[in-house]
Amino acid sequence: MPAARSRCNRRWAGPSRQARTSSIRRIPRRLAGAIDFILDTAGTQTADGPDASLTLAKVGGTLRGKPLGGSADLHLQPGYIVNGTLDVQSGGSRLVVEGRGGTQTNAQIR
Repeated sequence: MPAARSRCNRRWAGPSRQARTSSIRRIPRRLAGAIDFILDTAGTQTADGPDASLTLAKVGGTLRGKPLGGSADLHLQPGYIVNGTLDVQSGGSRLVVEGRGGTQTNAQIR
């Protein structure tokens, strides 16, 4: 017997979020810094998982005294399949996610 699936189909279109140092009030002192970025999200929650997009731009500022940078342009397909790129840096550390979309997860994280 096939597994039961919910019939949820929720949509969202997040307004563009801009964070500036003055708008971030709950950062613990040990993480003190000045963070700036623009985040846009939109999508639909389907029975097979989210169908969503995320764009991150103009990442800048400092965290723990280290410079921040990065960007992202990602699409998450139902089945949790990633397509696009995320690249964020803090000081000498860097996280890169590259998804190739398709019919199954095909992503590289470094």
